[in-house]
Amino acid sequence: MIVRDEERVLGACLESVSPWVDEIIVVDTGSTDRTVEIAQKAGAKVFDFPWRDDFSAARNESIRHATGDWIFWMDADDTIPPESGQKLHDLVRLAEHRVTGFIMQVHIPPAPGDNGFTVVDHVKLFRNRPELRFEGRIHEQILESINRVGGMVQRTPLCVVHSGYDHSPEGQRKKRARDLKLLELDLKDRPGHPFVLFNIGMTAFYMKELDKAQAALEECLAVSKPHESTVRKVYAMLAGCHEQKGDHAGARARLEQGLRLYPRDPELLFRAGNVYRELGDLAKAEQSYFKLLNEREEGHIDSLDVTMTTYKARHNFALVYQDMGRFGEAEKQWLAALQAHPEFVPSLLGLGELYLRMGRYGDARAVAERVEGIAPGQAQALMERLRKIRG
Repeated sequence: MIVRDEERVLGACLESVSPWVDEIIVVDTGSTDRTVEIAQKAGAKVFDFPWRDDFSAARNESIRHATGDWIFWMDADDTIPPESGQKLHDLVRLAEHRVTGFIMQVHIPPAPGDNGFTVVDHVKLFRNRPELRFEGRIHEQILESINRVGGMVQRTPLCVVHSGYDHSPEGQRKKRARDLKLLELDLKDRPGHPFVLFNIGMTAFYMKELDKAQAALEECLAVSKPHESTVRKVYAMLAGCHEQKGDHAGARARLEQGLRLYPRDPELLFRAGNVYRELGDLAKAEQSYFKLLNEREEGHIDSLDVTMTTYKARHNFALVYQDMGRFGEAEKQWLAALQAHPEFVPSLLGLGELYLRMGRYGDARAVAERVEGIAPGQAQALMERLRKIRG
């Protein structure tokens, strides 16, 4: 582990992982709070390492002190569920000689008021070998060095939960400003590196700096190979740039380029469904959502907001069916969305409006009563619509 001023989250992290590992190495990069004390009380071996704007340098320093045959790395705001922790030793004990590392999912919980989570694949467990080291000043990766030595990675069902993730606007603003600074330094170290360009584009995209995002993502695409895990995300974000600029035809072109390479990618299909509906191509929108919900692709290294494959997909699918006048199928999709997220207000309101159009006034009233406890103003508006229709 590498840490700095992590007293808020470090105790929970170390408590979750301590039963499942043989030694804990913590490299501190300049804490001024109780971080070092908490680590030492948990039995960790703590080492100081001056921060030099380089996450890989700090991570590789932590590896240098490790004595075990295998390395498992975590962030201070991660926790590992017991059912995953107790299987770590089984993985390494039964690993074939050709297996160099194991992929685990990192689950990022939703922002307050949301439902679902984002999953990100990481090589979290790998052999302790001198040629295996992290690369990149930020969003550091061990996979490149594994690939360079011809190593093999294997997927596992295990996960780590990024339980201390800071969703606050201020926390996100600080994080992205720091990320962008380090990424610009990384690009100087590794000019034209596709992963660095991807992360610059992604960070700028989430900061709403669309021109900067588009330029970096286009450059990333030009130097990437189709098998690289980031390429499908590049197409999705380029489409997002076009969408946010109101250019739905441009978004459609980018999505169709991506789908020719990755025809069952969930994010590309989700975005395509949205864009096709905006453009009035309801048949294509229906095809996109149907494929997303019934032919989901798995097995590649990815990051995904799972709501795109659950209630948000169902909600958008219902809108398409409503636009097509297929009200019974729209109702089924909204009910399915609400089964996944019973308090998702857009689906509740969509269902309520659908019942009004169908003349099912009792059902519309029941929906309005459900909404009242979540969004009183919107519930009142739905009841007003009901009263006007009924005279």
